[in-house]
Amino acid sequence: MRGQHSLAQGRAAVSRFTVGRNGYRRNGTEGRHSVTAALRCYHGWMLDQLDALTSRMQELIAHVRQLREENHQLRTQLASSKTELAELNERIATATRRLDDLIERLPREMRQTDGA
Repeated sequence: MRGQHSLAQGRAAVSRFTVGRNGYRRNGTEGRHSVTAALRCYHGWMLDQLDALTSRMQELIAHVRQLREENHQLRTQLASSKTELAELNERIATATRRLDDLIERLPREMRQTDGA
């Protein structure tokens, strides 16, 4: 941060001045140098605020990049899981068909006694 200026200090410094026909006035006297000093104080506060905002924006940008990378990894993992699920469902369907075929080969009497 460039300096330790507060918004209250900047506003207070600027509010001590009024604009007259002949320029800026402070306490009934004309003085552009005092106005310049007050504006510098306010300017310093604004620069501090811009520095803080820049820092916060850099943090947010880094966080967005991290979230995008994590999102990409999760999408890849999800696609892999979906592929594995489809393969497992196919294996279950194949096993079910084989069991149904085996049951059909059993003699009718065995099928009726086990089913009752």
